[in-house]
Amino acid sequence: MNNEQQPDLKPVPPDEGRLEPLSNVNHKVFTSDFTDTTSQAQDVSVIPNLANTSAQDLSSSDVIPLPVVKVLSPAGVEYVFMTVALLTGEFGLGSVFIALFNSKTSFSVLAYPASLLIVAIPVFAWLFLRLKKGELLNVGRRFDASKRRSTQFIQIFNFVITFFTTIGFVAAIFSKMAGQYSGSMAKLFLDVLVVWAVSGGVLVYYWLDEHKKRI
Repeated sequence: MNNEQQPDLKPVPPDEGRLEPLSNVNHKVFTSDFTDTTSQAQDVSVIPNLANTSAQDLSSSDVIPLPVVKVLSPAGVEYVFMTVALLTGEFGLGSVFIALFNSKTSFSVLAYPASLLIVAIPVFAWLFLRLKKGELLNVGRRFDASKRRSTQFIQIFNFVITFFTTIGFVAAIFSKMAGQYSGSMAKLFLDVLVVWAVSGGVLVYYWLDEHKKRI
């Protein structure tokens, strides 16, 4: 019995083979989770709350507020002035020619259209030359939003005038064929020709100027 082989027992280090108490493990997990949650909360707190930010804070920070009301550029105001003068001159010029073609040459008939031409044409010519010179010196002004709004309004206005004048002329032709129109077709054609020349000419000019960069 003394010759039986004894098991080889090796000394075990103090920390090996020892299970850590469950309470300690839970404590570590809870501590790490709490630390991560706290760091995330700190990161979120850095994000500015724009809803509660006052106007004074915005003005002192790097945030640039966008303007709510759009205003015309300095050149855009002059384009509006030119548009008013142009449309006024169109009306006066067309009225003078239509009156002459219909043999109405009295002073009372031509006084108001002539007054429109005397005032509107010089104002339009001065603004047109001034703005055209600015476009030649600064090509980017051709694409100014204020300028394009004015020129597009001119195109739309003259298109409507030319379009409905043509419709009226065609309707007059049908009425003449049906015997319901007793006026002179020659004078009517001259009146329509004046509208085509004045309003249609302005429409074509500004349409080509608008699409110059694409043609």
